[in-house]
Order: sequence, then structure tokens, then C-alpha cells
Amino acid sequence: MNKKNKLIIISGASGVGKTVVALGLLKENKKLKRVVTYTTRKKRPGEVAGQDYYFVSENKFNKMVKSKEFFEYARVHNDYYGNAYQEIKKIKSSGQSPVLVIDVQGGLTVKKKIRRKERLMIFLMPESKEQLKQRIKKRKGNMSKKDLELRMRDANKEMKLAGEYDYTVVNKQGKLEETINRVVEIIKKENFLL
Repeated sequence: MNKKNKLIIISGASGVGKTVVALGLLKENKKLKRVVTYTTRKKRPGEVAGQDYYFVSENKFNKMVKSKEFFEYARVHNDYYGNAYQEIKKIKSSGQSPVLVIDVQGGLTVKKKIRRKERLMIFLMPESKEQLKQRIKKRKGNMSKKDLELRMRDANKEMKLAGEYDYTVVNKQGKLEETINRVVEIIKKENFLL
């Protein structure tokens, strides 16, 4: 696997801004391409099927699991998410580096399966727990207090795992460009082609 074919993993707790940071990174770097994840969750307003996620039924997802199409999959907040081997192959064959935007559980699964010299793992951290709480509330709209508490409990557990990643980057409120630039610096430092 050459430098441009390494897998870049952007991970962190739910609501930390993984997708926004990755999209900013991809906008500036045409040699990178996002891996589109399969999910059983409902499409959110503004999301595009096949671009943001492949939205599939739980039945279809289970069939893909049985036929071993995923290199990693997990249940997160009552929905399933999985990343298919075919997506990675398609991106690599185009000469681009795959960028995987993934939850912490999935990131750690990928870490076990892919050697360090073939991947780069970046953990996004919120500036504070309160900031993360506000982001989750804003993104999810009218969520119950119980659901918010569950997500914050999960986020606290996930943030404790940041040390399992190669790098940690704080995604400060209102400083998206700064965060993206820091990720670019890390990618360059690791000798990826941009």
C-alpha cells in the first residue's frame, strides 16, 4: 500500500463534528475521498442517500453482515452502521486515499484489523463537555432528557479512549478552519500525499 492509499480515520464522540471536519478536509483535498457508511437509521433533513450514507433496512444490513461485506460494523444508539470492503477498494482503485468518518467503537475495530503503517487515526475532542452537550441538543432537536443523558454518558466513555488514537485534535466552537488545518498538518506530517 503506497502513501496515497492509506486509510485516514476521523473519529470522536457523537456530536463532536466529525462529519463537518471531514467534509472541510475533502473540499480542499481532491486526493482524499470519504468512505460512505451503510446505516439503518433514518435519513436526517439535508442528507443525501449515497453521498452521506447508504440508508438500508435492518433486513438488508443483516444480509450484508451474513455475506461478510463489512470490514467493520456496530450498533450505535439503536441503529446499525457498517463500512464495506467494496467502498475502500473503489476509492483506492481511483488513486485516492479513503477517509473514514466513524464512531469510537468502529475506529477501535479498524485499529485491530489494519496495521499502523496502513492507517492514520485522528480523534476529535470537544472543547468542553458542555459544548458537546449543546451540539448534541442542537443536532437532535427535541430529544428526551433520558436520551441526552445516555448520549453524554456514552460520550464520556468514548472521550476516555482518545489515547488509543494516533492524534487528538480539539474541535473548538467557531474555529472549524483551525481544526481542519490541524488535521491537514497531521496528514502531511505522516507523509500522506495531499
